[in-house]
Amino acid sequence: MPTQRDIAREAGVSQAVVSAVVNGRTERIGASEDVKRRVKAVAERLGYRLHTGARAMRSQRSGTIGYFAPGRFKWDFDFPGTRPGLFDEAEENGFRVVYARFGSGIEIPRVLRELSLDGLIVHHGGALEPEFAAHLRRHKIPVVFLNDRRARNAVYLDDARAAAEMTRHLIKRGYRRITYFSSMPFIAGHHSWVDRVAGYTATLTSAGLHPSTLLLDGLKREASRGALLDYLSSAEPPDAFFCHTDHDAAVMLAWLYGSSWEVPRDFALAGFEMDPICVHYFPFSLTTMQVKRYEMARAAVGMLVRLMEPGAPRRLPSVVFHPELSEGLSSPQKPHSMKQ
Repeated sequence: MPTQRDIAREAGVSQAVVSAVVNGRTERIGASEDVKRRVKAVAERLGYRLHTGARAMRSQRSGTIGYFAPGRFKWDFDFPGTRPGLFDEAEENGFRVVYARFGSGIEIPRVLRELSLDGLIVHHGGALEPEFAAHLRRHKIPVVFLNDRRARNAVYLDDARAAAEMTRHLIKRGYRRITYFSSMPFIAGHHSWVDRVAGYTATLTSAGLHPSTLLLDGLKREASRGALLDYLSSAEPPDAFFCHTDHDAAVMLAWLYGSSWEVPRDFALAGFEMDPICVHYFPFSLTTMQVKRYEMARAAVGMLVRLMEPGAPRRLPSVVFHPELSEGLSSPQKPHSMKQ
């Protein structure tokens, strides 16, 4: 394997210059563009690869951060834009990202037990496993929690405020019997469900209206579809559904297929996320809350980089993002409201 000394000899420069060029730190030595091009060309021709292990031994840093996501499902539990945001911000700060999954019954991932990470982004989607939380505390690893409402070291949404804004929008459009809906029963363990329902409930109550939630299991398709149709056939069916996510809104439309119910003719439909994947499922533009997941992920890595700096405090104030309302055709103004 070629070494930096080999490159220096062929390029006619010192080994210090080669080290600076291949590590992207030429500002320290003031190397010209011609020198940098020559060193890179020789390194490419010789097939040189940077020895990150040796660098880590010298600096006591691996140059790697971990992204830990839930492992309860066989499919990804990411939001669109999250991983691109993580990778882009990490690369700009000179770090690589290792992706690992964890969940109930799974031991601490090897990549964490071997202390090969400088810091962690944890996106657990619910209650953090006690063993995992204890490990983080015991080893004092710099950690930033993504999509987790905490006072310090976290990046999350103001879910209550966003839900209140969507509920006010539906009320203003003339809807009075608004039900909060999700097809993901596990979400009840996450603060986003609690906070969004709280914002929705407080807003309805202050308007003199009655809140109602419907939580079904999307994996039990036929049973849940029947429960939804029964709910719609009650004496006073909802005139609007506020769905926990755009995915939930898409699931509801799938369950309504073949029935006599039609959106938005029979009731309004609102989502949350502005999911670029789910948007293709709808025959109309969905009224939803726009969440900047890419920017949230970048903010999480940026916070982690600050926590990993020498002499940095162990805790930083959390960053709160505020979703924005995006009005679509799925929540038209009710006729009786236009007459008022």
